[in-house]
Amino acid sequence: MITPYSAGPHALGYYHQVRYALYALLQTKDEDAEAAIEGLDDVTLEEGEHLSLDQLKHHIAATASLTNTSADLWKPIRVWADTMGTWDPAHTTLHLITTATAPEGSVAALLRSAETGNRDVESAHRELLAASNASESRSLAPAFAAFDALTHNDQARLLRSLVVVDAAPNIVDTVALIESALA
Repeated sequence: MITPYSAGPHALGYYHQVRYALYALLQTKDEDAEAAIEGLDDVTLEEGEHLSLDQLKHHIAATASLTNTSADLWKPIRVWADTMGTWDPAHTTLHLITTATAPEGSVAALLRSAETGNRDVESAHRELLAASNASESRSLAPAFAAFDALTHNDQARLLRSLVVVDAAPNIVDTVALIESALA
């Protein structure tokens, strides 16, 4: 039985972090790579001088969507804006890895990897600023404020480091990926 006070969904998220960290380590070509869970981020992967700070958002509902005013988008941005200076954008990739889907034309879709062919950091930057200025969300106000507190240049540096991975494998699908990597 799931109640509003149930820790089940949170526990599932933590288990997902563990599985994702293992899968990320199996994918790297760096034998000396190290992963940390709940270190600098949900999952931190260190490969030589390169750092990957990964925020994982696991949804049970298959219909979750990553809109321009989604908490799943803005809360990681707040974390990264607040911690900028503890990581070097030149040597860090920020991953927002979510089982939700980014609607086409959304900020999240514009921040997918360059391999998608649709990456447009400048447009995403403009859209984020517009979304933060237009939103009246009290719960997201601290995230908007953290991003706004950065200089325009630092906002752009953060967004250039950010890669959205939407429609990512869930906790069940990750098991098959790990088994395949081990085979």
